[in-house]
Amino acid sequence: MFTTAARRRALILASTIIWLASCIKQDDSTGTLVVPFELGNGRDCDEFDVVRVRGELDEGDYRDEVRCESGEVRFENVPAGTYGVRLFGLDRDDVAVMDTLEDDDLKMNVVGDDATVIAGRPVQLTSAPAHLFLRWTFGFGSARARASTASWSTSGAAMAVICS
Repeated sequence: MFTTAARRRALILASTIIWLASCIKQDDSTGTLVVPFELGNGRDCDEFDVVRVRGELDEGDYRDEVRCESGEVRFENVPAGTYGVRLFGLDRDDVAVMDTLEDDDLKMNVVGDDATVIAGRPVQLTSAPAHLFLRWTFGFGSARARASTASWSTSGAAMAVICS
């Protein structure tokens, strides 16, 4: 039937196919991450004028935006892994008035296998840093100096001023 050489070629071909198949990256398993949240000291959305809450994983790779009253953001079809979580409480003008940026180490795991992971404790949103934009002009006689803009940002006791 088969010669020794033919058997050897078939064995080499089969081994090569099996080896190549193991190199092909299979689809990563995905799952769902549910992150419950609270505003301040358990206050409600109306007290802080928060209308919606936007959640982001790893600098916005995955996003979800929900009504504030829902109390949780849900990230679906996320590949298994560890992600940094950021939440933003948005007012009617889409301005972030609350956030979780005070806690830089907020990380959560997605296990995959279509499993849903619910964070153990609600994430606390705190007041976002204030941003103040000023513009002024100086008038000297009939000529006016170029308008300048200053941008102020405060966070706790720190304050930064950027002028252009």
